[in-house]
Amino acid sequence: MEGQGKEFLARPGSLQHLLQCDDCRTERSLPPHHRLAALRRHLHLVWGAQDGDWLLHMHVTAEESDGGYDCTVHCSVSEYGISAVRSVRLSHEEATHVLSRTVEEALAQDA
Repeated sequence: MEGQGKEFLARPGSLQHLLQCDDCRTERSLPPHHRLAALRRHLHLVWGAQDGDWLLHMHVTAEESDGGYDCTVHCSVSEYGISAVRSVRLSHEEATHVLSRTVEEALAQDA
């Protein structure tokens, strides 16, 4: 299941599983192939439709570009019952902060 990106990160205990890696725990980071998935998950939680089934109702793209990440959040369910699209720009610093906070929250749950 680990190779399924954002769907894997939606599973309970997935971050704790990834943080069994000594380097990830020490560096407070995630394996490279899960970093964009973690950013997409964060954007879903912050900008997406609340209480929606994100596998069915959400689509989040995050692409690395010069100086940061260009992200788009597509919600097929919104508070008004219509589709919504939001564009979000994350700097590298903001993305690093999101990843660090994601790891810290997972480690706190593990404690």
